[in-house]
Amino acid sequence: MEHLKKQNIGCEIYYLCDALQECFGYLGYKEGDFPEAEKAANEVLALPVYPELTDEMKDYVFGRFLKH
Repeated sequence: MEHLKKQNIGCEIYYLCDALQECFGYLGYKEGDFPEAEKAANEVLALPVYPELTDEMKDYVFGRFLKH
């Protein structure tokens, strides 16, 4: 993620384990109840992908991502 940001490529970790989302708070789950799902949610990186990306932009984003 640090490498991509240094290359001016937007990326973030946006995901949260479903059981820990505020809307499911009434279920009473807490951090650590779903360790594998929480680990995955903290590691999934969102890259810029949208219809307006040109082939050149995709090559720039994914070429740099795949090199590391």
